[in-house]
Amino acid sequence: MLGCASLEGTDTQALALPLSFLHHHTRSDSNFRARALDNRYVSMDLIGKEAIDCRKAVNSLPPLVKGYLRVGAMIGEGAVVDHQFGTTDVLVIMPVEAIDARYIAHFGPGAERLAA
Repeated sequence: MLGCASLEGTDTQALALPLSFLHHHTRSDSNFRARALDNRYVSMDLIGKEAIDCRKAVNSLPPLVKGYLRVGAMIGEGAVVDHQFGTTDVLVIMPVEAIDARYIAHFGPGAERLAA
């Protein structure tokens, strides 16, 4: 599965911590590496890996992105600034076979128990 996730704001310098964390710690491997189009590409490598406060970076991520990462998602290469929506977008790549078994058990075939 794949799709887009948004970080609020278009100032990539203000988003340097979360973007750099995603770049250094969650970037997809070469089997799934997808890159933003050259004419829209914004580097996510804004802070060196050794200078990132991981706890602070994770806390700065939107809840949806944190949820994707918990399940085993990876992030593509480069972000795209969407001025129309006021966001900076990253590609989320979720190999279904990589989903942690505890999430499959919780949200899998018996998940209708969670329906309202």
